[in-house]
Amino acid sequence: MPNSMKPTSLTLQDLECHQTRIQKYLGSRVQQLQLQTYGGGLILRGLARTYHAKQLAQHAAQSMTRLAIVANQIEIVRARAVAGLSAAVESGGPLHCSTWESEVRLC
Repeated sequence: MPNSMKPTSLTLQDLECHQTRIQKYLGSRVQQLQLQTYGGGLILRGLARTYHAKQLAQHAAQSMTRLAIVANQIEIVRARAVAGLSAAVESGGPLHCSTWESEVRLC
């Protein structure tokens, strides 16, 4: 493993700070971004409109935290679906594909 990618420990406050900075950088391209540490690396979660946005999130997280990406679980959904899914998640309602008409690709 290259020196620049050696695992370091992050406090919860550091993790939240990185998450906020990455979300500001990405703007609306990735919504509900979450970073979670696991096994000395990071797991990314959220909703992206494009595969490119998913890649941007991964690159930003890796660069800012200096941790390896263990898993990028950001889901790619159509633009209309992101707004509908975000509303459903915030309201605590059920998430049905027919409701928010998504085309989710898990990579």
